[in-house]
Amino acid sequence: MSDEVSGWRGGASFRDGSDALTICNPATADSAIRVGAFALIEVPMAGGKPGELLSYSSRGPLLRGGDGIDIGAPTDALAAVTPLASGAMGWMPFGGTSGAGPHVAGTLALMRQALPGASAEELRQKLLTGAKKDALVDKAGRTAFGQGRLDVAGALGIAPVTGTAPKLVAVVENDKTTKPVLRLDVTDDEPAETMRVRWDLDYDGVPDTEWEPLAPHAFEGKEPGLQWVRAEVLDRQGHVTSTTAQLEVGTVPPPSPDAEANADSGCGCHATPSRAPGWSFGAIALFALAFVRRRRS
Repeated sequence: MSDEVSGWRGGASFRDGSDALTICNPATADSAIRVGAFALIEVPMAGGKPGELLSYSSRGPLLRGGDGIDIGAPTDALAAVTPLASGAMGWMPFGGTSGAGPHVAGTLALMRQALPGASAEELRQKLLTGAKKDALVDKAGRTAFGQGRLDVAGALGIAPVTGTAPKLVAVVENDKTTKPVLRLDVTDDEPAETMRVRWDLDYDGVPDTEWEPLAPHAFEGKEPGLQWVRAEVLDRQGHVTSTTAQLEVGTVPPPSPDAEANADSGCGCHATPSRAPGWSFGAIALFALAFVRRRRS
């Protein structure tokens, strides 16, 4: 057994080969919603193909009776990782029951927003009765999948959106200048002219623009430095897809002496700047070469 401080490894081991009665604290609490994890992608190490409950997901029944698992939720969804010190951003699969649980918590938050007067028990029942059932759910049984797969639309009592969501690729143009532009390349069945976009220009979770026609966004006037931006794209079917991007806003360079000297004076002639007296590029190169040879000798 491990304690509450150590990592998950080295915990309880079930040696009889049975998946039953593997639920433990805190999922045994009466008020808990017990979530099983099923795969979105193939996970060889956990013995799961897409749609199957993964081997590390606990099974019931509870020791005191009852199914144990209430509902199955997806895991190994792609999630953004915390930006690195260099500002580089990455994505990684966020898995385990630690990845499935937040899907249910997020669904309940949406339900609370849509049904502010509902009690906790009413929300729980809507969540469970709205779950999907299929052949894999029936085969695994109630002690593994509970009431079925998480279905956000079913829990909210609304018609699900059909079709596929658009795919986004953010492309930064004119990076490191004072006027960088962020362009969104969208792959979807409908034309880009019918889509809308809104921008979270400071990436604080609050959109800074209303829904507007899909078009590149210029960042003129933003403060210099690295900036994170989030964009959401909405198509006619109601799909919303988001992406994030990092761009570097540059500073306005001071005018160079050469630029001032070469400025048009209005008389059609230009002044040519002169080099420092007594030195030329060739002389400097010969001096450097002689210095290197002397150091080597």
